[in-house]
Amino acid sequence: MPVQKTRRPAEVKILVVFIVWVAFWNTLRLIQAILFWDTLTGYPMRVEPLYLAVSGGAWAMLGFLLGWAAWQRKPWAWGAALGAAAGYGSWVWFDRFVLQERHGNEPFALTVTIAVLVFVLILLFSRNIRDFYHDR
Repeated sequence: MPVQKTRRPAEVKILVVFIVWVAFWNTLRLIQAILFWDTLTGYPMRVEPLYLAVSGGAWAMLGFLLGWAAWQRKPWAWGAALGAAAGYGSWVWFDRFVLQERHGNEPFALTVTIAVLVFVLILLFSRNIRDFYHDR
């Protein structure tokens, strides 16, 4: 039986590109933590370079897995994307308030976080994406 090619809506493509971009960004976090390990240990930080490497690697792996699942139209991809968006946003703010020194740009960072979450939610709840993942 020939494999039927799935036509992906533009919103799905945008979502996957965004997910993979976040995964790539966290891959850079992992790589930089490894490459600059000795330099980072010389700075008075609240966290060790190991935390930077592990958190970057974990979010990178999750992101690439989720990007693949979303592209492959896995039934769990929609819910996982929703959970990952909430989890990543929460983690960023936990990391920012608990593990980092204050930056002074919290209003700007909060605005960007809310804008990104709204963008992802608009994508996830768009009719094309809901139909793509739920109408099989």
